[in-house]
Parts: sequence; C-alpha cells; structure tokens
Amino acid sequence: MSRRAARDTALRLFYEYAITGEFNPATMDVMRDCFDKGMNDNAWAYVARMIELYKTHKDEVDAAIQANSKNWNISHMAKVELSILRIGVCELYYCDDIHESITINECVELGKKYASDKSARFINGVLGAVLKNSPPVAMAGQAERAIGSAHPWIPALTPRPSRWCRAAAWRWTGA
Repeated sequence: MSRRAARDTALRLFYEYAITGEFNPATMDVMRDCFDKGMNDNAWAYVARMIELYKTHKDEVDAAIQANSKNWNISHMAKVELSILRIGVCELYYCDDIHESITINECVELGKKYASDKSARFINGVLGAVLKNSPPVAMAGQAERAIGSAHPWIPALTPRPSRWCRAAAWRWTGA
C-alpha cells in the first residue's frame, strides 16, 4: 500500500493526539485489526516512525509551526490542520528519504480531503515558510560536524540537497 494511505492513518492518530494529548497504542492496534488491513509493514513502519519523531521532537516541531504561521496561535488552529502540519514538519525536518515537494503536496491533499480548500492553502503556506525560513533541525547538527570533515568542500552528512543545504555548504566551506 502507498505512503499516501500511511499518511492518512498517521493523520488519524495525530488527530487523536491533538484531541486527547496522548498517542494511545490501543488505537493503532484497533486500526491495524479493523480498518487498514490493506496496509503493509512498510506503511505501518512509516506511521510508527512519524509518531516517534513527533514524540522525540515535539517542542521543535510545534515551535516551527508557530514561528511560520503568521497571525495564528498554534492553540487556536483547527486540530485537523495542526495534525497535518505536524506530520509535514516531521517529514521536512527528519525524513531525508522523502523529498520536500512530495511532503508539501501530500499534506495539501490531506487538507483538501479532510478540511477545506482554504485549509489546503494555509497548510501549503505554512509548510512552504517552514521549508524556506527554518533550517531543518536534523541538518543543523550535521552542519557543525561537516565543518571539521576530512573533505571540507563536501559536507559530511548532508541527507538531501535542498536550497538551504547548498547555501549553507557554500558558507561553511567558502567555495
């Protein structure tokens, strides 16, 4: 099954978190047993990965959303939109195997499906601002290690070549 279906399932779990304040393992078991029988192990691994990433980096993810959502307080956002944004920021910051444009597009599609067209535009704007304005946290730590690498003109642990990464590599190495 596709990663799109896995994002859909992750959204349901993130929405439950937005309402209750916790990820309930029993909900994931019920979803696995009753609703999403067509999802394979890779899809469930993606769902578990998103939950663990958010649990680990909750403060950074929510701070990125707050900083890049103009005139919106994170506590006043619709729970569906907030859940989609949390998944998107987790992917943008911590999943180097998923391209940024795919992440934003899939989150916009979730917004169209579960919210409204205006929500989709809001999600697109916030995630675009996150990508443009905030260096990914996972890359920020790697930038410090890249400075002292054996080959200073090649960043040591660059997971994907984004605009931010190329610009930062140029500044670090003076190339």
